[in-house]
Amino acid sequence: MSKRPTTANGVMSRLRRPADRLRDLPIWSKLGLIMLVPTLATIIVGVSGLVDHIDTASNADRARNLALLSEAAGGLVDDLQDERTFGVMVAGYDRLDPVRTTAMKWYQDEHAKADAAKVPYAQQKAALEEVPDKVAVLLARIDYCSRASTATSGGSRPPAARSPTVRKTSSTSRTTTAR
Repeated sequence: MSKRPTTANGVMSRLRRPADRLRDLPIWSKLGLIMLVPTLATIIVGVSGLVDHIDTASNADRARNLALLSEAAGGLVDDLQDERTFGVMVAGYDRLDPVRTTAMKWYQDEHAKADAAKVPYAQQKAALEEVPDKVAVLLARIDYCSRASTATSGGSRPPAARSPTVRKTSSTSRTTTAR
């Protein structure tokens, strides 16, 4: 067995001190120090993986909400377009024309459908927290059309019948299609 040197320079004594302390520690302390680095690495990797999974789940939920909103908005827009079409038909025909009477009934039925389609649309829109800018623009347009439909619904006359511009346009289009 070799002997330790009794005299050492300043550099050697400073380097030896930590090693001497570790050598004198009990085995459980040495094992704890050895296992500290892998344990910390496992915790860090696990936490970052968990955060990634939470972000993925959040994005999936957001995509699901946007898909449901898209479905509800599509139904509402379809009903609003049908309502507008029947309103233009009502505005384009004379009061005593049987086509106008039929179109008026269709308009009133479609108006009720459009009002019913606003409920799921409003619920899905309220469920969204952050909306992308392009989607927000489209939703604003749908909201505008939806409010215009509600504001002008007197039940007896469609909004198109109140507008002389639409009346001129619809009679012109009827004339051109008949030729």
